[in-house]
Amino acid sequence: VKWPSNISAKVMWPLKKEVYFDKDKFDLTAEAKTNLDNLAKFYIDNPLAIISLTGHTDIDNATKDPAYNEKLSENRAMAVKNYLVSKGVAASRITYEYKAATEAKATSTDSEEKKSKDRKVNITYTLPKTVPNE
Repeated sequence: VKWPSNISAKVMWPLKKEVYFDKDKFDLTAEAKTNLDNLAKFYIDNPLAIISLTGHTDIDNATKDPAYNEKLSENRAMAVKNYLVSKGVAASRITYEYKAATEAKATSTDSEEKKSKDRKVNITYTLPKTVPNE
């Protein structure tokens, strides 16, 4: 594969692949914003990268109000997308989905610390296998 000079094709993942949230929140923390600022720069420097976001919640409320968790996971993914767009990443390069607590690792009886790891948005990117010659 011949990459244009402006593509960082060999970059593995220099930054965190998750953004974590407080319980029942979708506001971005200062730490999340710092991470997303670095991600935005990476995406701007790699214009062929396609970004995929997946919003998640912990198991709390999953059985008594699944619609709440679904909306919360969507709002988390949208918060990340909107922040990246505000930093100059084209919205057309970002896809998102939300899974509520369907992939939660912690159970309802686990500690808050363990549950907190499920309150996140996973961030992945893909680069095309080939690019047009310049």
